[in-house]
Amino acid sequence: QLTGKDVVDMETYLERIVAAVKARQNPDFLIIARTDARNATMYGGENAGEEAFQEGVKRLQAAVAAGADVAFMESPRTMEEAERLVKALAPHPVMINVLPNGLTGNYTVQDCKRLGFKLAIYPCTGFIPAAIAMEKSYKALRDKGTDLDNCENWQIKDFFERVGLKASWEFDREVAEDTKSNVR
Repeated sequence: QLTGKDVVDMETYLERIVAAVKARQNPDFLIIARTDARNATMYGGENAGEEAFQEGVKRLQAAVAAGADVAFMESPRTMEEAERLVKALAPHPVMINVLPNGLTGNYTVQDCKRLGFKLAIYPCTGFIPAAIAMEKSYKALRDKGTDLDNCENWQIKDFFERVGLKASWEFDREVAEDTKSNVR
């Protein structure tokens, strides 16, 4: 959902899809055909309209016909457009990318299901909240000279226990014991 992108010509696009399909060795490996035509500079970038949408649909229809498993158009702009996208690609599964306050809209998981998307990604779910928490914690360390408040009295062992991880020395000991028993 970033600006300043363009797309390759249709022939190059399809060559890449076909190459991925031919190179697939594991049948469980999904090939997701993506197009950024909806935001392409050549169609108006952030102000792109129906022509960009139609170009994206055309590319994705060709990609699934060439063997792609899932269709993904970056940034359909409205719920109506998202619904049209899913219908235009039926019966193939379509994926949506939802970013906070992005070009697509702040869709819930329920919205995505109702619109007919089979996959929805929320790529900011982990890293933005983590970055906000780290910024807050480092500011507190700078301002207060301690990180105790932001660590909420957790000790390092609490972290491993609460998130269900074993401390590295416990893991190393188990691996060593397993290795010894398998060698005998």
